[in-house]
Amino acid sequence: MGNEEFQVKVLEFMSNIKEKIDSMDERLSSLEQGQAKLQQGLSKLEQRQTNLEQGQTKLEQGLSKLEQRQTKLEQGQERIEKKLNAVYEQTAMLTEFRTDVNKNLDVLETAQNRQEIILERLSLRSIEHEADIAHLRKAQ
Repeated sequence: MGNEEFQVKVLEFMSNIKEKIDSMDERLSSLEQGQAKLQQGLSKLEQRQTNLEQGQTKLEQGLSKLEQRQTKLEQGQERIEKKLNAVYEQTAMLTEFRTDVNKNLDVLETAQNRQEIILERLSLRSIEHEADIAHLRKAQ
């Protein structure tokens, strides 16, 4: 093999090595881009996870507030029930009182009616007595 052939073969070999290095450089560049995309994706996932954790914290706080409000509502409902029970008791007492008052009024009306009848009779008798007295005076 002559010097020229050797130089041609060395040049071909170096050309092949250069192509392989260029190819490896392209692959390395592609891998680095892929790694950069993975890093971006990982950053996005971490941000989403942070957002989810913050959302979960807010939900838990909201749930806690809702439970507190429900407790207050139940306490308010208990107070209203107690007041309603007191109102029902007072209504029952007032109804009983009203019934007693109505009975007493009926008794009073009956007594008043009797008195009016008695007064009418007494009035008639008084008129009759005056007429008798006037008649006796005339007769004397």
